[in-house]
Amino acid sequence: MLASGVLLCQVGATPETPLRGKLGETSLDGGSVEESVVNMQAMSRSAPSIAADGRDTLALLVNMGAGKLCLAQRGRTAELAVGDAALRDNGKPWKLAGEPNHVSRVLCIQVPRELVRWHVEDRAAVTIPAGSPALALARNYVEGLLSVGGFDDAGLARLALDHLADLVSAALTGTAGEIARSRSTTAAPRRFGGRTTSHIHAWRFHARRCHV
Repeated sequence: MLASGVLLCQVGATPETPLRGKLGETSLDGGSVEESVVNMQAMSRSAPSIAADGRDTLALLVNMGAGKLCLAQRGRTAELAVGDAALRDNGKPWKLAGEPNHVSRVLCIQVPRELVRWHVEDRAAVTIPAGSPALALARNYVEGLLSVGGFDDAGLARLALDHLADLVSAALTGTAGEIARSRSTTAAPRRFGGRTTSHIHAWRFHARRCHV
């Protein structure tokens, strides 16, 4: 049993090899990003674990190891080659399996369900190819956050979580343009030194035209 602040689940090693691994995690406001490196045979989340956890999150898993991963959920199985990703619904049972005698490296983005745009649960265990631009951006964002560690500023942690939720939505739905337009129309102008962001943008545009 693996019981941590990240997620409550069960982990099994290969029959020939004791379980070894490491977990890096950066907590955000109701979510997290993680890197796990482990010689697992299978990892699963059962109904009792879900009931004991009490959190309602979705997770985007990215296979960064040398071997293939298989995520089974909702009657589907996603086979993840290196760089591929898939959505995991932590509110339903799932199973993640790695190749025998391989060390798996997995990046994971966990976000509260309500932050992910539209209803994407039906996309669980569907492979997102490594070449997805939104997935590549999300992957680099996670690597950057893991290198930073934690945040003392709660507002900054929330901002990072919002960005990740949008990137997860974009990777799942391919609607990055719609997400960006929604952000720009709903965000309130922020003030810097008596100027709103709209004034600053206008000034920058004017400066470019005048070659300042």
